[in-house]
This record gives sequence, C-alpha cells and structure tokens, in this order.
Amino acid sequence: MREVAGAAPLTPIQRWFFERKFADPHHWNQAVLLEVDRSIGAARLESALQRVAEHHDAFRLRFTKLRSAWQQVHAAGSATAPFTRVDLSGANPRARQRSIESTAADLQSSLDLARGPLVRAAWFDLGPGEPARLFLVAHHLVVDGVSWRILLDDLAAACEALRLGGPVELPAKTASFSDWARGLDALANSNALEDEQPFWLADASRSAAPIPTDVSDGANSQDSARTISASLDRDETRALLQETPSLLRARVDEILLAALAEALSTWTGSRRLRVDVERHGREPSVLMSQSHPEIDLTRTVGWFTALFPLFLDLSGARGPAESLASVKRHCRAVPRHGIGYGLLRYARTPRGSGDALGAMPPAEILFNYLGQLDSALPKSSPFRFAAESIGPSRAPTGLRTHLIEVNASVSDDALRVEWTYGERRHRRATIERLAERHLSSLRAIVAHGRTAGGRTYDPADFPDVDLDPIALAKIVETVTRGKKSPRR
Repeated sequence: MREVAGAAPLTPIQRWFFERKFADPHHWNQAVLLEVDRSIGAARLESALQRVAEHHDAFRLRFTKLRSAWQQVHAAGSATAPFTRVDLSGANPRARQRSIESTAADLQSSLDLARGPLVRAAWFDLGPGEPARLFLVAHHLVVDGVSWRILLDDLAAACEALRLGGPVELPAKTASFSDWARGLDALANSNALEDEQPFWLADASRSAAPIPTDVSDGANSQDSARTISASLDRDETRALLQETPSLLRARVDEILLAALAEALSTWTGSRRLRVDVERHGREPSVLMSQSHPEIDLTRTVGWFTALFPLFLDLSGARGPAESLASVKRHCRAVPRHGIGYGLLRYARTPRGSGDALGAMPPAEILFNYLGQLDSALPKSSPFRFAAESIGPSRAPTGLRTHLIEVNASVSDDALRVEWTYGERRHRRATIERLAERHLSSLRAIVAHGRTAGGRTYDPADFPDVDLDPIALAKIVETVTRGKKSPRR
C-alpha cells in the first residue's frame, strides 16, 4: 500500500482534544508495561519494534499550531521508536520499581507533537530469574485501545519472523487514518447530518442533575486523580456477558449504563442524568454511500474514539427492568453510533449547531466500556501485562476533563470497573459507596433476567416498528397465549 503523505484534517476527537487547551498537550498518552518471554532478547525486540513503527503511518503524524488552529501532517521518511535499555539485574525489588516508574515517567513526558517521536520504548532487564519488562508509550492523538491490539499482534509477529531468520512481513495495512479523516470531514459538511441536529440540540438542552462534590473549590487537576476499582466475580461476570444480554435483549454496555444511572440517581436524588459516553468510533458504515464504499479499518492505527453526551431519564422507571428499558431506548435513539455529535460539534463549517452544542452544560461523568481485554494478549502471545506502576500518562499540572471517569472492562474472566476521581473534589469513601451501588444495581439486573420467566421485550428492541409499551405487551400476550393454547 502507498505511503501516506501530507496534511490531513483533524477528526472530531482530535479537535475535542485541542479545544481543551491543555497546559501540556504533549503529555497526554496511552502506555503499557509488558512482561516479555525470556526467549526474546532486547536486540530482537528493538528490531521488531522499529519494523512495526515503520509499518504504521500514524507514527509519522506531527501536530503544529498555526496562529489559533492546530494542524496535522504526515512527516516524510520512516517513523522511529527510540528504544532505551535499563539494566536492573542487580537491583532489589524496591529499587527496580523505582527505576521502572521513574524511567517510564521520563519517557511519558518526552513526546513532542511537532518534532516527534510520538512513540517510545524502554527495555528493563531484571536478570536471568525473571521476565524482562517492555514499556511502550504513544501519544493518544495517534493510538486508541483498538490500536494497541493491532500493535501488540504485529510486534509478536515481527519477533517470531526475526527468530526464524526470515524477513518481517506484517499483514497489509487497511484504509489510512488520513482517508478516514477526510471522509468524516466531507460528511460533516454535507446535508447528511441535517436530520441529526434536532436530536442533539434537544438532548443537550434538557436539564440534568449536577454531581454532588465533597469539596466545592478544589482544583480538579491530574495530580489529584485517584482510582478505585470494584469487580464482579467470574460467575457473576459470566452471567452478565452470556445470559443477561439474551434474556433481556440488551447489550453489555447498556446494562452497565443502566446500573450506572441507577447508582447515580440514588446519589444525586434526580432521575435525570447526563453522561459522556466513549465508543471505539470505528464504524465503517458511517461513510458508506453510492460513491463511497465501506472503508476497512480493521488494521488501521489511530485515534478513532467517538465521544458524545447521552441524556438518561429514568423518571417513572421502577425497578431494574424498567430502568434498563429506559436506557435501551435512549442508547438506541442515538444516530450513527454517536459519531454525528462530534461532526456537528467540532467539524462543521460554518459553526452553527456546533456553537449551540458547545454552549450547553458539559457532562461531569465519563463512561467507557472497553470490552474483553484478554483478547488483546492471547495465550499464544509472548507478552503479558505487568503489574508495576508506570507513572502518570497525562501531565500532572493539567486539568481533568470530568469529575468522575468510569472505565469498565473484562480481564481474566471478571468484570472490573475503575472509578477515577479527583481527591480535591471527592473523598475516597464517597466513590467507594458509589462503586458498590453500581455493582448492586448490576446484580439486580442480572437477577431480574434470570427470574423474568423467559425473554423480555421492549419497544426499543423493534426500532423499525412504531410500538408503545402497551401495544407491545398485547402482542407478546397474544403470541404467548397462542403458544400455550390447549389441544382441541
């Protein structure tokens, strides 16, 4: 495939990033620390990493500010991933941890948007008795969660090719991030989004309860961020992932959101809430038209996230079933998987609806369901996630974008929900109570699915038919009665 060159329009999520005006935009990263199979040495891993960096065009992106506008362009030549080696073979465990964390922190703060590189690595040799550690950091402007799965697969494949002494031939690249960005830009300024404007403007104008704080005037800065986690056990997780979606005709993210809405409404005292929702944003069908075939993004590295506000109104909902039904209706009413919001808010010219959406009160809660993280590192991979701390992925002096960030994922067959908050705005005990309420609501929804006496239905399950709950109940009753009618 051709090498991508030249300028590309910023995508909505990139425009969102620059609109935040972070004090240090260079330090807003994603990073991983991995245990490395002992058969892979530093030299082979460094060579493999360079091949991977050269292969993906996103690592050649550079960002510069001209007057008041940021621009991105693909730099000429090959991308590089500077590789630092640290010998910790003679250090005790505490010294190792300090060295890993300090080295990682230095690399985290060393990325340069204008000059690059936007990816760096460090190899930590812990001696013959332990697997080495590999630290990888990339600026969030060029990677997302899906990108890491692609990169780690490619890195493992490159290591294996070098072990066998053959050439490194990585799977072909799919559509470029640049082509995707241009497609979104064209969509934003077409007539295709006209039907979405009333939805987003109406949703954004609805009043929602503010999030209570324990301290009203504390700075919500990155250095104040703290995280607690709460988990379901494996049996509960299996029921959530495998039983409940079928019984209640709901997606896992809808179930998690319904439980979150229940927990938040108990805390705020209001049944009307606004939550910012993150989705992966890789929705090829969004750009499909007679003149534009579906775009393939399966192996494209970049930041594709769709971020949009979701208004949830649980007024009148009694019990977990009705709350879930309400959340399903709200989620399924969102057009184009939420991508249209970012296009209208940030990419449309003239601004028009973007200014109107920007004037609305922002959501204070961020929700993201990351899915099953185990698939990022299959059992055949030579890498495993390591436990050591790697320091802040965002500049400590910067401000956080939300009061509370809720990230849910499944790892080692168990659901884990991480709650990140600012300790100058909330006490740890407050967030722990909120996290426990969320798990309790999740368990109530799962229990309802098991005791509902078969699959339950809601008008949101039939988007192509105009049904209200009463009409649907009559249809279900008629069909059920027909199935149970006695023999004549």
